[in-house]
Amino acid sequence: MLVASAALLPATLASATSAPLRATLAPALATNAPVVRLSFPAAISAAQLPKLVTTPALRSAWVQVGPRTVQAVITGILPAATSFSVKVPTRFQCSGSCTVSASRTVTMYSLARMTYEAQLLAELNYLPVKFTPANPSADLSQPTLGTFTWRFPNLPRSLKSQWTAGINNSILLGAVMSFQDVHGMVQNGLMDGPVLLALQKEIKAGAAGLSPRPWNYVDISMVGYGNAHVELLALYVDGKIVAPTHCSTCWDSGPYVKVNTGISVAPTDLGTFPVYYRYRSQTMSGFNPDGSYYSDAGVEWVSYFNGGEALHEFPRPSYGSPQSLGCIEMSMFDAKFVWPHTPIGTIVSVHA
Repeated sequence: MLVASAALLPATLASATSAPLRATLAPALATNAPVVRLSFPAAISAAQLPKLVTTPALRSAWVQVGPRTVQAVITGILPAATSFSVKVPTRFQCSGSCTVSASRTVTMYSLARMTYEAQLLAELNYLPVKFTPANPSADLSQPTLGTFTWRFPNLPRSLKSQWTAGINNSILLGAVMSFQDVHGMVQNGLMDGPVLLALQKEIKAGAAGLSPRPWNYVDISMVGYGNAHVELLALYVDGKIVAPTHCSTCWDSGPYVKVNTGISVAPTDLGTFPVYYRYRSQTMSGFNPDGSYYSDAGVEWVSYFNGGEALHEFPRPSYGSPQSLGCIEMSMFDAKFVWPHTPIGTIVSVHA
């Protein structure tokens, strides 16, 4: 987004020497985004202008916007969270090519690419945070200064501590994958050109572009919650814990589902991961710790979140203790309830 500045000093173009030269400045620097737009009193060609001067130096190019309007766009690598001095031209001497005869220096800050990604995804409700622009009239499809706040205050503190705007993290990765899944793209979590363009398009669509899914989260505690001392799963749907009404293994003191994690020789990894693959039913096969081969047909309600580790049903005499080879096992009824709430990109945390 560009914000209008006051009129600057007169320009001395070959075709006009008295009309004021006007500039609009971006609130922050971002790759492939405008830095400054200049409006001249007469026709001008972007090819006539010298490079925009910044300290530290940034690669940029002037782009023709209209017959009398050009803008400088950052074309090179932009370090995150860095301040730059930008010399904004206020007067030119032009005879064929132009030279800057007067300028004013402003300080601008870079907007990290991942902050921009988070801005777009938050605006479309693919993140558990919302974005509030500093300028209410800003074009929200473009890099904009603003603040992030939590949409769901009841989410665990352990999850909130993993979120920082501008820094890559599993929460941001899951949001990209969810957006890709909703729009029929390859769910690789990469913010490439097509994904960025699709996000900008959905922003411009308004309410029609918002995520059709609630923001869900699966939290698995190996030590339980409160005084449970059993392995439990908490399912959050749009920030609220929900449990199946038919829950066959729910813990008595709360809406938590008893689960089994990995045994000591095949433990479940601790960490936070996005769901990346799902099966209604599949055959699971591999090797036991003693080297013997296993093949379990018809394992249902499967959501993979970390390598070969998945949420799924598996028949056991009991639940709530380490019994699996790394997966998160549930009863048939509980797994059937959880599975629809774990589409691609859903965040799963496993902790002690």
